[in-house]
Amino acid sequence: MDDQEIAAVKWKSYLSDRYILMHKAFAYLIFIICVALFPACYAYRIFPKEDRRFVPSVKQKVHILNPELKREYRVIRHAKIFDIIPADSADPSAVSIRLEPMRHQMDDGPAIIITAFTLGQVPSLYADRYYYGFTEIRDTGIARTSIELRVAKRFWFWDMFTFQHSFSKKAGQALTAAYARQLEGVK
Repeated sequence: MDDQEIAAVKWKSYLSDRYILMHKAFAYLIFIICVALFPACYAYRIFPKEDRRFVPSVKQKVHILNPELKREYRVIRHAKIFDIIPADSADPSAVSIRLEPMRHQMDDGPAIIITAFTLGQVPSLYADRYYYGFTEIRDTGIARTSIELRVAKRFWFWDMFTFQHSFSKKAGQALTAAYARQLEGVK
């Protein structure tokens, strides 16, 4: 082997190493971008579909006794089933409501692995269970209400471009429909 052939082999080896290094760097860059964007690739959905457009018919005036439960207070405010008035107002027709901490039972399943493996092109759905409860205190008595909110979290790349990232709004819509069904005696 003469010097020219040795130089050509070294040059090919150098380009090959450079090519491999460039591909590794590109793969790492794509991985970092996917990891950075993945938390934005979700949306909340309400089930059944009929509950998504439900509008309450009558609003009752209430005051919330414990608005310090921020998440629960936001959900009931977004539900629009009650006309929430300040606790210090002297409206005798208003019902007092004591909120209870929301319980969350996670769905177990490896569906997110498929979504991550396909870079978000195959959606995965997590139908976690949320239990919302409150106590209505009236002059005639006390009524405890417990409702399962049917809200699912979907992971999909294209959900990055939607505006359905607010759990409180979707849970409020689900609470509206579930509360109306409960008042009518339908499950």
